Amino acid sequence: MTKAATRLGARRAKDDLRRNVTAHAAVAIGIFLLAACSSPESVSLEENPALSKKLTELRQTGGSATLADWTGSDWDSVFVSHHPVSRDYVESRVGGKINMDDTFMQRGNLLVFLNGGEIVRAIYITPDLLQPGRYSNRVQVTTDGYPALLQMSE
Repeated sequence: MTKAATRLGARRAKDDLRRNVTAHAAVAIGIFLLAACSSPESVSLEENPALSKKLTELRQTGGSATLADWTGSDWDSVFVSHHPVSRDYVESRVGGKINMDDTFMQRGNLLVFLNGGEIVRAIYITPDLLQPGRYSNRVQVTTDGYPALLQMSE
């Protein structure tokens, strides 16, 4: 092999190495940017007409029920708010992201269910029937019947 051919082979090897390093660096930067720019997972706010109906019927007829009986047992606390309420305020109270409008304007209650401090789900009911606050999954909803308001107690 001549000196020129050896130099050409060395140059090609350097170029190949440079391309490989550049490609790997580009992949690493892309992964880093994707991780850095992605927002934390959020839960979407959804209407729960079934719970709205059950609470409305309870208010009409009177009685008592645990909220967990009607909403499942996958949560250990619930944050309840009246309308209107801002997304920023709700997120600051529950420590997580909620996919909702900037301000909840429905004439009802917004409920965010948590388990171990992590958001399980976010729902709203209509009309505005519940008292705002933070409650455990043992909270009882009671009333003597219409026109009495629903009471929440642990």
